[in-house]
Amino acid sequence: MGCLLATGYTSTCETKKKKNGLQGDVYLFNLDGPGGKLAFTEGSSPSEISDIVMGAGDTAFKLAGSKLMHTYSSDLSVPTRGNQFYMQNLILKFLEDSAADLEFTLELVASESLVAVIETYNGKYIILGMKNGLSSVEGTMFTYDVDPAADVATSVALSSEEDYHKAYFFDTDEATTKAKLEGYLTA
Repeated sequence: MGCLLATGYTSTCETKKKKNGLQGDVYLFNLDGPGGKLAFTEGSSPSEISDIVMGAGDTAFKLAGSKLMHTYSSDLSVPTRGNQFYMQNLILKFLEDSAADLEFTLELVASESLVAVIETYNGKYIILGMKNGLSSVEGTMFTYDVDPAADVATSVALSSEEDYHKAYFFDTDEATTKAKLEGYLTA
């Protein structure tokens, strides 16, 4: 017997008014840090996470950016043999303006398992990389051009093979959720 559809869709007229896109801030965590592997507390369903449990010495960082700067996509992979999985693809864009920014880029590219929390344009927080962690993948990082309107941001593509396409990070309301994320920050 195959898998059965058991949960209904919850679309409303309000759902149809929502916009696509991401806000600029991204919260980054090391999935496997000095305190061990991060743990996650489920909220009202397995697709909702209400807490990230960090161990001693674990760190969280915030990459501040502008609206619609970063991009996220999820691709479904259904191999002929084996289990399906989702490729979570996150492209972070930021300006490198100092030597410290260059060092950040080197660390970001070398990181092997990151968890990212990103805010949608509609105030929902998506959490990525919870099981296997996001890692950098090949791609163009930046292009300089004589056109002053050309994009001069650095782009770093991250990807992870996960068994979920995305989950929401949520605790009580939007303000509580944002405060919790800010409370995780160490730098």
